[in-house]
Parts: sequence; structure tokens; C-alpha cells
Amino acid sequence: MIKCSKCNSIPDENDVIGWKCKSCGKAFKVTKSKLQNVLMRKAVNSEKSCINCPVCKNTLDDGNECIVWKCSCGNTNTAKLIDFEEEKDFIPKSNLIKCPECGRKILNDSRLCSYCGYLLEDETGREAKKQENVEIKEEDIKSHELNKGEFDNKQESLQDASGKKMLYGACVVFLLIFIIIVIAAAIAVTASENAKKCTLGSCDNYKMEGSEYCKDHTCKADGCTISKSKYDTYCYTHEQELCCSVEDCTSNKIEGGEYCYFHTCEKSGCYNKKFFDTDYCLDHQVDMRKKLTSSSFYFMLNSAGGIEFDFSAKNSTGKEIKYVRFNVELRNAVGDLVKDEIKNTSSVSVEIVGPVKSGGTVSMSNKIIGYCDTCARIDIDDITIIYTDGTSETGHFGYYYDR
Repeated sequence: MIKCSKCNSIPDENDVIGWKCKSCGKAFKVTKSKLQNVLMRKAVNSEKSCINCPVCKNTLDDGNECIVWKCSCGNTNTAKLIDFEEEKDFIPKSNLIKCPECGRKILNDSRLCSYCGYLLEDETGREAKKQENVEIKEEDIKSHELNKGEFDNKQESLQDASGKKMLYGACVVFLLIFIIIVIAAAIAVTASENAKKCTLGSCDNYKMEGSEYCKDHTCKADGCTISKSKYDTYCYTHEQELCCSVEDCTSNKIEGGEYCYFHTCEKSGCYNKKFFDTDYCLDHQVDMRKKLTSSSFYFMLNSAGGIEFDFSAKNSTGKEIKYVRFNVELRNAVGDLVKDEIKNTSSVSVEIVGPVKSGGTVSMSNKIIGYCDTCARIDIDDITIIYTDGTSETGHFGYYYDR
């Protein structure tokens, strides 16, 4: 076993040990026990490699290893794998036997061979079984002699046993009757308890007063005792009266409207349904085609798969624009969404910086907005305009470019 060149101590399990691959230079952290495990495996089959570098797959244990051990005293020592082999005490030849499988010498009290793993209990078990059979035969002879003397005594005890059997039989009958009574009582209690529980499925909660269902399964409307519908808020009747009219929405309608807060137009005083993916209904939808007129945009792919984007539109808002922001959706030739290879998203954010005065041109030229060599179409649905006076508005644009 290697010893520290400074303090003369041997490696401890908690010491820092590094094994460096001489082929690729990658270093791996190991422990003393792991190194000794490799040495044991090599002892079984020394002609083969036991461990390879997980990076370059080359052999690590080739006899010329580069292992660095940092001692607890702070000294760094360089060694080979064989230097970490435990020093073995001297064992007398009389205490050694040959393994029946591989022929190597091992301790005579070993349960299995430390080289090939052969289970030695198979050999010792056979000898023990032979000895056990001899002892059993001697015991049978003694038992046979004793049985002759006991035969007469057993005849007398059989008469007493018949009387006891009748008594035991009566006890068993009474015990069975008692068990039947207890089971019947338990069934009655269980039936009474189940009658108090919610009748919906396998629910174990107790019913609400005046209802056949528990609190979790009863309609939330005041005074209603009917079970909830599949949306788990109200019964079917109150669901039609109170829930948002949008299909699959379980939120409550706003007062005076047919839709919930999330599906109602954000224009003050309007109760119409929002238009798809916008904040306003069709009546109050901002048409960005009228704000950014004479608009045009296109893109092309460069040799690296970069999307070079061009956008141009006239500022017809009557106000000075500070920023124009929108998302560009990337699609392939059949219209399916594809993802930017770097951002891993199919929607790319674009911002055009002003200021752009009213009547001026909002433009962007040859701007790389992402990388996707399968992109064949881009869509722009909504655009947000932020003005220099601090106001902003978002509206529908709804154009796409197919190259």
C-alpha cells in the first residue's frame, strides 16, 4: 500500500484521489475502496481490462496508470493502481485450500472463492448432510425402542381423549355461534354508516344535511342539494345560469353579461365576447392594418439557416411612435409550427425602435430573428404600438408571408 512521502500515512476512504486518462486527459474522482475493487476484479482475470475511460473508451488499468492522491496532511502523491493494493498478513499453508472451480488457494473457512465466486458451501454441505443422516439413523433406533414402552400408555390415554373431544366439539360450536353474531352486528353497523355517506361513486365523505351528497360533490349554488356536474362547480341547471357561456369554461359570468371576466371584452361597458387571442370583441378590435398602412414584410434563409427579416409600414396613427412590438410565428411548408433552433420556441419576439413621426416609415431590414432551416412561412397576428406620449394600443394585424 502506498504511503505519503511527507507524513508516511496510507490513504483514507475520505481522501481525494483522482485518476487521469492518458489518452484524452480527462480526470475522474475515485475512492480508495473503488480502486481496491478494481484490483480484486483484475485478480480474477488479469488478462482483461476491468475499466475503460467513459469519455474516449480507452483502457485505464493498463499497468501504467496516472493516479494522484492528496493526503490529509496536504501533500500530493502520484501512484499506479497496484500501489493501492492492501498488504496481506502471512497465512500458514495449513489454513489454505484449493478452490474446486478455479484451483486457486483460499482460506479454508471461506464461504465462497474470492477469485471466481464459487460457492464453497456446496462442498461442505455434502459432508454435513452425510453426518446428519448417520445421526438421524441412530436416533430412529432409539425412538423405536422407546415406542414399544409407550404403546401401552397410549391405549389408556385414548379413552380419556375421546371424552375430551366431545367437550372440545361443544366449545367449538358455541364459538362459531358467537363469531356469527359479531359479524352480523358489524355488518349492520357498516350498513348504517354507509347510509350516512355521500352516494356519489366511492366517496367516503358524509352527506350534507338535506342532500344525498357531501359538501365536495354538492352544487355550490345557495339552497341547491343536487350533485355537481362534470365541471365540479354547480349542478347542470345552475351551471347554465351562472357559468361562462364559453364551452368548457367553469368561471362565473360577470354581472350583466354572458361571459366571465377572462372572456369578456375589456372595453368599458361592453359585455361582448373577446375575439380569438385578443383583448377586445370584434366591435372594439383595433385594426392595425389601418394604423400601419402600405405594410410589407418578407424573409429569406441564409446559408446558416438564419431567418433574415424585413418589415416596412407607414405610420398612419397620427401620433409619434416609440416602439412597435409583435411576435412572429414560424411555420413549415405545410403550415405546421416549427421551432427556432436556439430559443427552442415557435414564436419569436420582434421590436422595431423609433421614434417614427406620423407619416414616417416603420422599418427593419435584414434582421436575423432566429435560426430554422425548415421555416417556409411566417405569421404576424397582433401588433402593439407604444407612443412617445406614454400611451399604447394593441390590435389585430393578421398577415403572413409564404416564401
